[in-house]
Amino acid sequence: MSEIRGTELPKVRERSAASFGASDGWSVGQVYLRSRLGRTTTLAEIATLYHLPPEVLAPAFEAAAANGYLTRHDGQLAVTEAGALEVQKLVTALKAWLADELADWGAEDPELSRALDELATQFVNQDPQHVPGPMGLFASASRT
Repeated sequence: MSEIRGTELPKVRERSAASFGASDGWSVGQVYLRSRLGRTTTLAEIATLYHLPPEVLAPAFEAAAANGYLTRHDGQLAVTEAGALEVQKLVTALKAWLADELADWGAEDPELSRALDELATQFVNQDPQHVPGPMGLFASASRT
């Protein structure tokens, strides 16, 4: 399987034709993933996850809101319809990339088995309070 973080992820992101840049993508990705996991989507919670004061991240989230990708109500951030559309472009592109990568693997392929074992181990070892941000897919482009 190709190395997705180093070389493939920027290509996947580019093929997605998502219109948001790195800052908006990262901010929207944080809210999107936390929402999907049923986690709190306040700026304070997201900042705490990265050991940063909320004031450091506030400009990025404010810009994503100003660009129409996020809203804030009673302190909770939410992905707008426009933000969800951009996220869906990224998810669709990643699924297509993954399908291409797995197309020639059979269920008994040892490389597939190793990759799935590694992924499962990462999930099991992951701190349930720490949900890493989508640094690569959502923020890999140099656009802002």
